Order: sequence, then structure tokens, then C-alpha cells
Amino acid sequence: MKSIKWLLAVAVGMFGAVEAGAEEYCGMAELPAQTPAARVGKKQFTLADVDKRIAKELCDLNKDFSRRRMELRRQAAQDLIDEQLLLAKAHTEEGAQALIMAQMNAVPQPTEKQLREIYAQYQSQMGGRSYEEMAADLRDFWVHREQDKALNALIEKLRSEFDNELLLPVERLPFESSGPSQGPEKAPVTIVMFADYQCPYCARAESVMNALKAKYPNKIRFVFEDYPLDFHPLALPAAILARCAGEQGQYWAMHDQLFSYDGKLTEEKLSESVKKLKLDEEKLLKCTSNPALEQKMYEERVKAQKIGIDGTPAFLINGQLVVGAEPEETFSAIIDAELKRK
Repeated sequence: MKSIKWLLAVAVGMFGAVEAGAEEYCGMAELPAQTPAARVGKKQFTLADVDKRIAKELCDLNKDFSRRRMELRRQAAQDLIDEQLLLAKAHTEEGAQALIMAQMNAVPQPTEKQLREIYAQYQSQMGGRSYEEMAADLRDFWVHREQDKALNALIEKLRSEFDNELLLPVERLPFESSGPSQGPEKAPVTIVMFADYQCPYCARAESVMNALKAKYPNKIRFVFEDYPLDFHPLALPAAILARCAGEQGQYWAMHDQLFSYDGKLTEEKLSESVKKLKLDEEKLLKCTSNPALEQKMYEERVKAQKIGIDGTPAFLINGQLVVGAEPEETFSAIIDAELKRK
């Protein structure tokens, strides 16, 4: 979605790119592989010899750099499109600025009822301050949020009104998923979620995934890949428990039950989950005691790490990486673009 920061910049006349000048230092140029790197006596080593010793580190560095570079380029290309759409609608920069300001000024002031609802929603983050103390800040928050929605709606309307297309390619990470899945095998969109049952952000992301499944029936294949983090002691036992519940036909029921705790797992809650689903505890114990399952979890995590997954939650949408508990709108924008390509 278009950021309010970008649109405000447009509103005060900051059209166009900021280019690096001739004097701008943009980093050291890449050196040829045969560049001399070290010498011991008469024996000389090249940069290629050095790079062999740090091949993995360089690979990881290049993955991060290339991903971030493409993100910046795609965002800049989209900004360029949206600038031109505003100009196409308003004909002049001044007209575009006026169009944006009109959208912002049309947002009404919140009622006290709306402010009190926001206060109740975020009260735990208020540091003990009363509604009266927070009222002015809450008002600003509400207005900025609604202005953001209005401005994004304007941009979305212009994108559908005028012919435009973002042509830069997206990076698609190579990953063969093997986790439990829901949805049609040949669905046009596959979402692979890497998560940990003891991660509260993963629980939040799971609710977004459920909303997407409802929004795009028969269009999404959802795959869950366990990625238990080392500092969550119950994440691995929970993942194994879900897989073993699957042997009794209850994988997704256990999956949902574990996420219902919002990451606040305890051993008692794991036991409670088994009882709620009325699982055969003797079969379950035999399955959870099998060291091969833990080894499989380890191998799956290593496979994910090789493509750059290093935390939870993380997602691949037809190979496109999304990191973190992003809002539903972020996923919908990517899914809609993918469906348009089909």
C-alpha cells in the first residue's frame, strides 16, 4: 500500500527522483577475481582464493543485497507509476497536490466513542495513562490512519482507472515444500508459512492466513513448514505433537489448537490439547518418542535457512518472500498480482 509519507511528499511538490550526484560515493567497485590479495614469499593468492574461503558468507551477503536492491527498485518503479497516474488525473503537479489534500481534508474528525474504542484496544500499551491524558494522541492516530486509508484508496482507484503495469521481475526463491497442506494441489497461488507455535507473531499471522483462505476460496494452497526457534523450548515439542496428531487424522485440529494459545505455550497446555482432541495417548507417545521426527524437523529448518529464512513468521507466496506478521492487505496485494498473471 502507498505510504502516507510518500503521498505527503507529493502533496508538497516533491515529484521526481533524488539522484546521486557526480560527487556521491556509492561504494567501492567490484574487483576482478584475479586481483592480487595476499603474498607469502613467492607464493601469491588472488581474490578468487580468498572468496573460496568465505563462499557461504558471501552468498548470504549477496542474497540480502540483491533482495533489498530489488525491493528498492520495485518500490521506486511503483512510485514512478503512481506519480504519473496522479498527473494523468490532475494534469499538473499543482492539481495532483490539490487532489491529495482534498482527500486528506475530507476525513472527518473521530467521535469520542471511536476514540474510546481505540483506547480500549491499545490500553495495555498506554503505560497506565488515562483516556483523558491520551485523547489528543489518540485523535492524531485516528486521523492519520483514516487519511492513510483514503490516500491508498485514491491510488488504488487511479491504478484501476489508467493503463499501467509494474514490469520489473520479482525474486522467487527456490523451495520445495514438504509440510502439511490445505487447498487445491494446482491452486494458482501457493503460500508457504514458516512458523513456530511458541511465537506470538506467528499466532497473529495465522489469523491473517485464515482470513486469506476465506477471501480466496480454491485459489490458495497453504503449506505449513515448522521452524521451531531454539530459544522457544516448547516450539519443537509442539511441532512434533502436531505432526503426530496428524497420524490420527487430527493435524489441522491440533495446529489450530496450538495457535489458539497465542504463543503462550506451557506443558500443561500441550497436555490439554491432547485431551481436547481425544487422541490415543499410547499411539501419540510412541510417535513423539521417535527421534527420526525431530531429525526431520531439523533437516526442514536447514533447507529453509539455505534460501535465507532465518526467523518467524516468514512466507513464500509463489516463491516471493514476505517476512514478519504483515497485515492482510500486504498479502492480498501480492496474491491479486499473482492471480492477474495467471
